[in-house]
Amino acid sequence: MESEIIPIESITERDIDVLLVEEFYCNVEFCKWLCEKLELPPFNSLNNVLRSISKFGLGETDILLNYNSNNCRILLLIENKIDATFTKNQGMRYIQRANKYVEQQDCSKAYEVLIAPKNYCENQIEFKRYITYESVHEFFEGKGLRFEFKGKLLKIGIERLRRGFAVVNSNENQTFWSQYWELVCSEFPELYMKKPNVEIPVGSDWPIVYTILEPKLKFVHKFEQKCVDYSFTRPDNSKMDLIRSLMSENMSFKITKTGNLLLKLESPFINRLIDFSNQKNDLRIGLNNMLKLRTFLIENQLC
Repeated sequence: MESEIIPIESITERDIDVLLVEEFYCNVEFCKWLCEKLELPPFNSLNNVLRSISKFGLGETDILLNYNSNNCRILLLIENKIDATFTKNQGMRYIQRANKYVEQQDCSKAYEVLIAPKNYCENQIEFKRYITYESVHEFFEGKGLRFEFKGKLLKIGIERLRRGFAVVNSNENQTFWSQYWELVCSEFPELYMKKPNVEIPVGSDWPIVYTILEPKLKFVHKFEQKCVDYSFTRPDNSKMDLIRSLMSENMSFKITKTGNLLLKLESPFINRLIDFSNQKNDLRIGLNNMLKLRTFLIENQLC
């Protein structure tokens, strides 16, 4: 069996920049897919796409995508990373530049986006919106030889990160998780959480909590998303209709891309990188919401 032909031995962020700029410039389908994936205003037409733009004395934007959406001009300020670390306040400078574009009426709205390998995206907090190399690779699959070539380039970038990737522990976040675990143990005897005795990267903010009497019930406290949730694995339509009919006003649900249903209960925003004690009451609200979800599931025989 012949080994896979690797078109280029190594790849740089600049190479990926050029790859992406070409797609934005030539491929309307790609632009529409990206905007839909990021839940941004829908892409109607391209104004221009530029690489390596410095503006306002606030640093450089790797790729600036300028497009029209329902008579509005939208800017995407895109940062592309393979394995390099962020410079100090790099994400904040992107936000500042985006705000400046809006203030100067260069656009109606501006958004900051990270494009990077999945491991990179999921272990950072500089950018709330991101697209992974893996998802772009999936978009390219089955679209012909040119896209197959580009997919191989992305895989080289993914492999480059994987070879050098290691979870970087965040002391602040690990301390916060440990204090959260202690709160669960000391004040919520109905709940159980595994002790966080491994490295906790800065981007981790979804502690998983179980119930003691029903160990199969698993809740996720999503700090920045301001909710706790419970996941139903691919429920059929009748079960989804039942859940909708039973939900209280402060509940909501979301169907994931895998077909699962997330039942959510709104909870306070939590910043895991600042003082724990000042957020204890908000954390208690989230944990009590897990107990409310537990009661809802049991009383309605949904688990």
